[in-house]
Amino acid sequence: KKSVTNTHEDKTIYLLCNLIKMFIPPDDESFFYNSKKVLLELFDHETFEIRDDYTLYISVLTSYCTRKMRERKLNFCNEQLKLHKHRFKVLENTNKKFSKFTRFDFSNIINLATFLGEIDWAEEFVSKVNKYFFKEDYEFNFNYGNALIELRKSNFEKALEYSSKTITKDH
Repeated sequence: KKSVTNTHEDKTIYLLCNLIKMFIPPDDESFFYNSKKVLLELFDHETFEIRDDYTLYISVLTSYCTRKMRERKLNFCNEQLKLHKHRFKVLENTNKKFSKFTRFDFSNIINLATFLGEIDWAEEFVSKVNKYFFKEDYEFNFNYGNALIELRKSNFEKALEYSSKTITKDH
């Protein structure tokens, strides 16, 4: 129960322990918040190096949020969007072109942002995220994201215009 979180290594071990504990007693949400806090300390917005473990930690935390949202704990919508915003900010600061968003990541992020009324951030995300996509996926995602944004803004003509361009083999 006591932990020393003075060094980078201590913080990483503390983070890993809390990530594991999140799934043992899943009703105790404190492990999620402990993990998230340490993750944000280890990888602040000014991080200039992304390691593979960062992506793993973000994936585990966002998966936990998804699990909680399925239990109708909607405060985890906000938590998940905060994690996605952090991931995007770190990517922007590190300028890593090799870190790609899948179209499923994008759909989840844009759905959350528009659901939570984060329209300005969603518009910025759609306009800047193209360099983190595989080229063949970007057009669909650009149109899909803008369709949701325009729908949320009650610009129905524009929403229909964008949605008519969201054609892909599995949508």
